[in-house]
Amino acid sequence: DMFIGFLCPVDDWQLYGYMTNTRIKFVAVVRHRLQDAQLRDFFVKLHAAYVDYIFNCFAPLDTDKINSKRFDAAVEKYVMSIN
Repeated sequence: DMFIGFLCPVDDWQLYGYMTNTRIKFVAVVRHRLQDAQLRDFFVKLHAAYVDYIFNCFAPLDTDKINSKRFDAAVEKYVMSIN
């Protein structure tokens, strides 16, 4: 399973982790502890959006930042679905 789950609390924040089979790591920082099922679904959708971005033959792969309005819109949509 790629969902790591709850990592640790930091002050008022909770950190959750997810790592793909290609060692891409996603970390979610949330205010209140959430259900693992909600976060697992969030990370699966985020992973799918990331794969869609990577499959774009024009996407630069040698940068540390993703500059894609489509990816940003997908992430915002998934974050709002949890709130």
